[in-house]
Amino acid sequence: MLPEDRAAVIDSFGRALASFPRWAVSAAFDAYEKTGTHRPAPAQIVRLAEAELKRITDEVARRERIEEERAAEQRPAVDAGSARAIMDAAGFTPRRIEALRATPMAGTFAEAESRKDAPRAVHWSETADPDSEEWRILRASREANPLIRAAREDAARRAAQEAQDE
Repeated sequence: MLPEDRAAVIDSFGRALASFPRWAVSAAFDAYEKTGTHRPAPAQIVRLAEAELKRITDEVARRERIEEERAAEQRPAVDAGSARAIMDAAGFTPRRIEALRATPMAGTFAEAESRKDAPRAVHWSETADPDSEEWRILRASREANPLIRAAREDAARRAAQEAQDE
C-alpha cells in the first residue's frame, strides 16, 4: 500500500469515528479483531462503536427510569386543597404571581410588588421633540451602526424583490 493510500484510509477512519469517544472506538476495534476475517471498513467500526455506546446509554436510561419510579413512589399525592395551602405558605398568592408576571426581572417578591404598583416611567423618546438634539444623535448613531445599515439594505432588497415578483 502506498503511503498516500494508507493516509487516505486513516483519514476516512478518522472522519467516520471523530464523533465517538475513544473508549467506544477502542472497544469497537477490539470486538472486530475477535470476529473479523478481513480489514474492516469504517462503517463496520462505526456500527460496533454505536453498539458500545448503546449499551451505556441504555443503562443510563434504565437507571433514570428506576430513579423516577422511586421518586414517584415516595412522593405522596397532594389534593387541590393541600396544594393551595402549600402555595399560600410559600408565598405564591395570586397577587404575587400576577406581580411576578408583570415584572419578570424582579429579584424578590417585594421588588416585584413594588414595581407592579409603581407608575410607568416615561421614556425620553415619548416626550422629546422629533427635531431635538437627542433624536438627531440617535439617528446619526443608528446610521453609523453597520448592523442597522445591513438590516435596512436587506429590507430594501426584499421590498424590491417583492415588488418585482408582483
